[in-house]
Amino acid sequence: MGSSKGELDRVLFAEIYPALWRFASAVCDADLDPDDVVQEAVAQVLRRQPLSDLEYPSAYLKACIVNLVKNSHRSRSRQRSALQRTRPEAEVVAEYPSEVAALLFDLGADDRAALYLVDVERLSHDDAAALLGCSTPALRKRVSRARAHVRRHLEAER
Repeated sequence: MGSSKGELDRVLFAEIYPALWRFASAVCDADLDPDDVVQEAVAQVLRRQPLSDLEYPSAYLKACIVNLVKNSHRSRSRQRSALQRTRPEAEVVAEYPSEVAALLFDLGADDRAALYLVDVERLSHDDAAALLGCSTPALRKRVSRARAHVRRHLEAER
């Protein structure tokens, strides 16, 4: 029985991996590898239970991905703060593949995730809010804030 669950998990993972990778690519900071984040999310879930036991494995894993990215961001922020206290002249310069990507990386993981789920995956605000574990009004605010940020910077360049 255990091997059939394992096989079911492998098939399920193969089916949902491309969408998880696209989501992680949109949500991850520039210095995070989407493959690593997806793999870590899956590993964390598998430590607790098989993927096939989850009612909505893709949604659950997307929520895990957002949490991993937020945790990584907080950890790096603390490290940068400690580095700047010891070497205040140190400046971190990030390289982005495009201006739009740079604007998106300025957003927090929650805002990027909300924007991606609504504008790219075309989820309803209710479904995206449920996936991210927030209220629908909070999700609408995140999407609005993200769109305004991108629009403001793109209009300033004209």
